[in-house]
Amino acid sequence: MTDLQLGARDRFRAVHWLILGALTTIQFLNILDFIVIMPLGPRFLDGMKLTTEQFGAVVASYGYASATAGILAAGWMHRTPRRTTALLMVALFACSSYLCYAAPNFWMLVAARCLTGACGGLISSIVLSIVSDVFPESRRGFAMGIVMTSFSMASVGGVPIGLWLADWSSSAQSPFLYLTGACLPVWLVMFLVLPNIARPHSEHQCGY
Repeated sequence: MTDLQLGARDRFRAVHWLILGALTTIQFLNILDFIVIMPLGPRFLDGMKLTTEQFGAVVASYGYASATAGILAAGWMHRTPRRTTALLMVALFACSSYLCYAAPNFWMLVAARCLTGACGGLISSIVLSIVSDVFPESRRGFAMGIVMTSFSMASVGGVPIGLWLADWSSSAQSPFLYLTGACLPVWLVMFLVLPNIARPHSEHQCGY
């Protein structure tokens, strides 16, 4: 057990609240990135001259990439330290969000959304894995509950946030630039507070 891993009777320290806050925030941004594009359909149709079929492909590419990445990367994620995976995925997620903002045409936008979906799907799984590693069973439900509020907050707030950001900047792609900027301080907090947790020896023998 590391110094940051809680025992069943230990009290939460400030660093544990920071971990929970960082994980909840990045999960919120992850879900928001998926939801925010949907109300922007008319703006994409006008601004990038997309057809409705093309916009449907842009939206769907995220989900397909997320599912595919989860299957293909499962073995790699099992062998890689949680902290390393989380920092790498969040950094790539920020870069892919910026590519969504900078994409000049349909195919570049689809490619950027595929990369974002792949990173987003892996972020969801690694966040829950870190919560399971840091918090014991007696505290895990509470910690999971805090992190899972990110889904409901992003689901409720995704549409108005996306429309407000687009109205404020008059660009359909601008919300992705703001998401990129929001990821940077979260990555820094994760870099500072996420622990290096060694997997039990038995896990190394499981054959993955």
